[in-house]
Parts: sequence; structure tokens; C-alpha cells
Amino acid sequence: MSNSTAALDRFLAGLPDFDTLSAQDRQALVMALELRSHPAGHQIIDQGDRGDGAYFLLSGTVRVQLEQDGEIKVLGTMEPGALVGVLAMVDHRPRSASCVAQTDIEVAFLSRPAFEMLAHRHASIAYPFQRAVGAQIARDFRQAVGRLRDHLQP
Repeated sequence: MSNSTAALDRFLAGLPDFDTLSAQDRQALVMALELRSHPAGHQIIDQGDRGDGAYFLLSGTVRVQLEQDGEIKVLGTMEPGALVGVLAMVDHRPRSASCVAQTDIEVAFLSRPAFEMLAHRHASIAYPFQRAVGAQIARDFRQAVGRLRDHLQP
């Protein structure tokens, strides 16, 4: 096992939703990941694009932003350990926001075809992604409710 493969395996084993995977399933996931580095300011996800994959944020921070009516609204910041872009990868819909590296970042990219192959061959790998999708939907719902409350308050 190479240093980067072993490091990715340890990283995944330390994530709450992925720590229950068997060593074999985690190794299959590691082998499907592509390491990428990007400088600060690089946009890894473009709002409106089709989701071609998801990113595990290994190091650095990513700003999540939404463009509406020509204005950019910052929705939040993602820290190492975050799974970025999973919703669009799973639901095949356009990305709802952009993600921009605030600092130099390192990510592990999982393409949609690799995810689909893994989910077919190693069904248990799909469960952590399902939990991640559920968590993202819950966060988005809470944010929407908060914006609605702010709008309705006198």
C-alpha cells in the first residue's frame, strides 16, 4: 500500500459515516479516488453544472456560495473531512451552489461512474453516501427555514 493510499484509508476510517466500512470496502473506495490539489481561489464546483462527482476535502477550506440576481451569497465554509458535492452526484441535477477554495486545498475526487460501480459491487459503500445526502438535505432545509423566518419577521 503506497503512502497516499494508506493516508486516504486512515482519513476515511476517521470519518464518522465511513468508519463502519470494512477494510475491504474502504480499500475499494480508496482505489476509486483521484487525488487533486488546487490553489486558493480555484472553483471546484460551478453552480448550475451537472454533478460529475463528489470531493472529500482532505486539507484546506472551501467556501460554498450561491449566486442570485447577480449577487454572491456565502452559505458556509467546508473544513477537512467534509464531503462536497455529493447531492448533485446522486440526484443527477444541476449543482445548487459553487464551491471555491479559500486556501490551497487537497481533495480526493470520486467520479459518478466510479461511485456507481462501487455501489453495485460493494453495496455497503452506498450507505455512508446516503447518510451524507440526508445530512445535506437536512442542512439545506434548516437554512431554507431560517431564511423564510427572517423574511417573515416584521
